[in-house]
Amino acid sequence: MRRCFIHIGTHKTGTTTIQHLLSRSRSALEKKGYLYPQAGRLELHPGHHNIAWEISGDHRFQDRYGTIDGLLREVKHRSEDIILSSEDLECSLHNRSKFSDFVSLLQSSGFLVTIILYLRNQIDYLPRIYLTLLHFGLDLPFDKVLGPTLNNGKFRWQEWIFNFDYCDLLRRVDANPNVNVIVRSYDRARTSMCSDFLSLFNLSLRDLQLNDEIFENVSLSMRDYLLMFLQNRMGRKLLGNEEKAVIGLVPPGATKIDLSPVVQLELCRKFRDTNRRLFLQYGIPDPNVENTYGAQNCPGTPHVDELFSENIESGLAELTKG
Repeated sequence: MRRCFIHIGTHKTGTTTIQHLLSRSRSALEKKGYLYPQAGRLELHPGHHNIAWEISGDHRFQDRYGTIDGLLREVKHRSEDIILSSEDLECSLHNRSKFSDFVSLLQSSGFLVTIILYLRNQIDYLPRIYLTLLHFGLDLPFDKVLGPTLNNGKFRWQEWIFNFDYCDLLRRVDANPNVNVIVRSYDRARTSMCSDFLSLFNLSLRDLQLNDEIFENVSLSMRDYLLMFLQNRMGRKLLGNEEKAVIGLVPPGATKIDLSPVVQLELCRKFRDTNRRLFLQYGIPDPNVENTYGAQNCPGTPHVDELFSENIESGLAELTKG
């Protein structure tokens, strides 16, 4: 029986890197018996996001990028196993009936379905999700994202639903009968995501004629994120004196994305029980409040929860007086 591997993220776990790997190595993969289909992939983004958006009813869905029906037609007369990848399929899980219908269609087409899921500790995951959403116009201070996460285990904004309760996420996956599930730790694989992902298919970088890991979606500096946040809040580009004031708020070269110890502890407490179950069932390590990842921080760099706050605008106004 042919197999269909559905890589559903989660967000900020090297998904873009993996998708670039699969897209660039399409020919080499086919020689190894794996097809990375074209249907559902956008012109500039190599993941099957349009398939995810069709399932979710996302307004970004467009027929011209390929539909589920188009995907089934593309793979029908092929002999290879297929690999699908989109982090927005994580959001599609919340449309349970349509996601189940998609899985059932694949199964009725003769595929044994395996869902691949990478998980990242919430202490790192939450601030990186927050900063990524600034690219899309998010103008909420960090505490407005933290609050729903601590209260409900989820944060919803526009088309996205980010689920930080990983046991709940896995329950949504397990609601699909006769599906295999592979759960991996991003924290363990983060420096070798391509190699880790390929190992699931008994492949290596060398099998795809690659010498080194691929890295995509590199983080910006904290200054750049702060400029973006303020522009989103104000609805305009910053003036010259405002940009200069921002430069004075964050040390040069500050790139580490970090939360204050108080917020780290709150997140650990919120998800302690579910994270413990993940460790017992899948070996996913518990987050450690003293061991988060990122580039070396500069002395005096504010934490994300302190910097991206409602107070920053008034502080900026004070700095630009006169």
